[in-house]
Amino acid sequence: MLSPEPAMIPTQLMDKVIEKWEFLPDDANEDMVSHHFVPPLLEALGFDSSGYRPQFPTGNGAQKVDFAARKNIFKQIPFGNDPQNPDLLIELKGRKTDAGQVINLAEGTPVYKRTKEQI
Repeated sequence: MLSPEPAMIPTQLMDKVIEKWEFLPDDANEDMVSHHFVPPLLEALGFDSSGYRPQFPTGNGAQKVDFAARKNIFKQIPFGNDPQNPDLLIELKGRKTDAGQVINLAEGTPVYKRTKEQI
């Protein structure tokens, strides 16, 4: 099966993503990132609203990632109706926890290890 050619992200969409990222407050929690940053990011990457789902099970027990997405090509059933074989998994972290603690995702940290296991 032929894969579609990678598309360039239009400058206007990329500018919107960058703007959303830059305007997230320094203390943005996961919910803020989810609502204000992820939709324009997914749009810029070419996913429409039927192409992604929140709280996607990873198959590792009850664990879920925050979003999963699949490009609906070749007349596939939309991912929203057939949530299988995602092309992209997104596990969100805020800039800080709700308690105000900075989230450190540097390789090897406990948060990094838990996130990696979750995905």
